[in-house]
Amino acid sequence: MVSGSFSFFYPKSVLQLSDADLNSAAQKVQETYSADIDSDFVAELRSFRCEFRGEIETSKTVLDLLKLIISSKIISSVTELAIACVLFATIPVTVASADRSCSKLKLIKTILDQVFHRRDLMDLLFLLLKMRMPNN
Repeated sequence: MVSGSFSFFYPKSVLQLSDADLNSAAQKVQETYSADIDSDFVAELRSFRCEFRGEIETSKTVLDLLKLIISSKIISSVTELAIACVLFATIPVTVASADRSCSKLKLIKTILDQVFHRRDLMDLLFLLLKMRMPNN
Protein backbone atom coordinates (compact mmCIF):
# COMPACT_ATOMS: atom_id res chain seq x y z
CA MET A 1 0.00 0.00 0.00
CA VAL A 2 1.42 3.36 -1.05
CA SER A 3 0.30 5.34 1.97
CA GLY A 4 1.89 2.76 4.27
CA SER A 5 5.24 2.58 2.50
CA PHE A 6 5.50 6.37 2.15
CA SER A 7 4.06 7.25 5.59
CA PHE A 8 7.54 8.12 6.92
CA PHE A 9 7.85 10.72 4.15
CA TYR A 10 5.37 13.21 5.59
CA PRO A 11 7.19 16.20 7.12
CA LYS A 12 5.99 15.47 10.65
CA SER A 13 7.26 11.88 10.43
CA VAL A 14 10.57 12.91 8.87
CA LEU A 15 11.22 15.02 11.96
CA GLN A 16 9.91 12.59 14.58
CA LEU A 17 11.40 9.28 13.45
CA SER A 18 14.68 8.11 14.90
CA ASP A 19 17.64 7.81 12.53
CA ALA A 20 17.31 4.02 12.51
CA ASP A 21 13.58 4.08 11.75
CA LEU A 22 13.99 6.74 9.06
CA ASN A 23 16.83 4.75 7.46
CA SER A 24 14.81 1.55 7.53
CA ALA A 25 11.70 3.11 6.00
CA ALA A 26 13.67 4.99 3.35
CA GLN A 27 15.61 1.83 2.47
CA LYS A 28 12.36 -0.12 1.97
CA VAL A 29 11.00 2.54 -0.39
CA GLN A 30 14.30 2.70 -2.26
CA GLU A 31 14.31 -1.07 -2.71
CA THR A 32 10.65 -1.10 -3.79
CA TYR A 33 11.21 1.64 -6.37
CA SER A 34 14.84 0.82 -7.22
CA ALA A 35 14.20 1.42 -10.92
CA ASP A 36 13.40 5.06 -10.11
CA ILE A 37 15.23 5.86 -6.87
CA ASP A 38 18.97 5.37 -6.42
CA SER A 39 20.57 4.15 -3.18
CA ASP A 40 21.66 7.75 -2.42
CA PHE A 41 18.08 8.47 -1.40
CA VAL A 42 18.61 7.38 2.22
CA ALA A 43 21.66 9.60 2.74
CA GLU A 44 20.02 12.54 0.95
CA LEU A 45 16.95 12.28 3.17
CA ARG A 46 19.06 12.21 6.34
CA SER A 47 21.17 15.20 5.32
CA PHE A 48 18.07 17.12 4.16
CA ARG A 49 16.44 16.53 7.55
CA CYS A 50 19.57 17.72 9.34
CA GLU A 51 20.05 20.89 7.27
CA PHE A 52 16.42 21.97 6.82
CA ARG A 53 14.83 20.95 10.14
CA GLY A 54 13.25 24.39 10.71
CA GLU A 55 11.78 24.58 7.22
CA ILE A 56 10.49 21.01 7.42
CA GLU A 57 8.62 21.92 10.63
CA THR A 58 6.54 24.47 8.69
CA SER A 59 5.81 22.00 5.87
CA LYS A 60 2.59 20.01 5.93
CA THR A 61 2.79 17.80 2.84
CA VAL A 62 5.31 16.00 0.68
CA LEU A 63 4.63 18.58 -2.03
CA ASP A 64 5.71 21.26 0.45
CA LEU A 65 9.00 19.38 0.82
CA LEU A 66 9.41 19.34 -2.96
CA LYS A 67 8.69 23.08 -3.12
CA LEU A 68 11.30 23.60 -0.40
CA ILE A 69 13.87 21.62 -2.39
CA ILE A 70 13.15 23.64 -5.53
CA SER A 71 13.01 27.06 -3.85
CA SER A 72 16.23 26.37 -1.93
CA LYS A 73 17.91 25.50 -5.23
CA ILE A 74 19.36 22.27 -3.85
CA ILE A 75 17.65 19.95 -6.32
CA SER A 76 21.01 19.04 -7.90
CA SER A 77 22.26 17.96 -4.47
CA VAL A 78 19.23 15.86 -3.52
CA THR A 79 18.03 14.54 -6.86
CA GLU A 80 16.92 11.17 -5.46
CA LEU A 81 14.90 12.89 -2.74
CA ALA A 82 13.25 15.13 -5.34
CA ILE A 83 12.46 12.09 -7.51
CA ALA A 84 10.92 10.34 -4.50
CA CYS A 85 8.73 13.40 -3.81
CA VAL A 86 7.55 13.46 -7.42
CA LEU A 87 7.00 9.70 -7.39
CA PHE A 88 4.91 9.96 -4.23
CA ALA A 89 2.86 12.79 -5.70
CA THR A 90 2.16 11.01 -8.98
CA ILE A 91 1.43 7.44 -7.92
CA PRO A 92 -2.29 6.85 -8.46
CA VAL A 93 -4.12 5.98 -5.29
CA THR A 94 -7.67 4.73 -4.89
CA VAL A 95 -9.80 5.21 -1.86
CA ALA A 96 -11.95 2.32 -0.72
CA SER A 97 -14.89 4.59 0.14
CA ALA A 98 -14.85 5.98 -3.41
CA ASP A 99 -14.81 2.43 -4.79
CA ARG A 100 -17.79 1.56 -2.59
CA SER A 101 -19.63 4.67 -3.76
CA CYS A 102 -19.07 3.65 -7.36
CA SER A 103 -20.37 0.18 -6.59
CA LYS A 104 -23.51 1.65 -5.02
CA LEU A 105 -24.03 3.91 -8.04
CA LYS A 106 -23.63 0.93 -10.35
CA LEU A 107 -26.22 -1.00 -8.32
CA ILE A 108 -28.66 1.92 -8.47
CA LYS A 109 -28.10 2.26 -12.22
CA THR A 110 -28.75 -1.45 -12.72
CA ILE A 111 -31.98 -1.30 -10.73
CA LEU A 112 -33.16 1.79 -12.62
CA ASP A 113 -32.35 0.11 -15.95
CA GLN A 114 -34.42 -2.91 -14.92
CA VAL A 115 -37.33 -0.73 -13.82
CA PHE A 116 -37.32 1.28 -17.04
CA HIS A 117 -36.92 -1.89 -19.09
CA ARG A 118 -40.01 -3.37 -17.38
CA ARG A 119 -41.93 -0.15 -17.96
CA ASP A 120 -40.99 -0.23 -21.65
CA LEU A 121 -42.14 -3.85 -21.89
CA MET A 122 -45.43 -2.97 -20.21
CA ASP A 123 -45.96 -0.09 -22.67
CA LEU A 124 -45.26 -2.40 -25.60
CA LEU A 125 -47.64 -5.01 -24.22
CA PHE A 126 -50.31 -2.35 -23.77
CA LEU A 127 -49.86 -1.19 -27.39
CA LEU A 128 -50.01 -4.75 -28.67
CA LEU A 129 -53.23 -5.42 -26.76
CA LYS A 130 -54.72 -2.17 -27.98
CA MET A 131 -53.88 -3.06 -31.59
CA ARG A 132 -55.47 -6.51 -31.29
CA MET A 133 -58.66 -5.24 -29.72
CA PRO A 134 -61.54 -4.84 -32.14
CA ASN A 135 -62.48 -1.27 -32.88
CA ASN A 136 -65.77 -0.31 -31.31
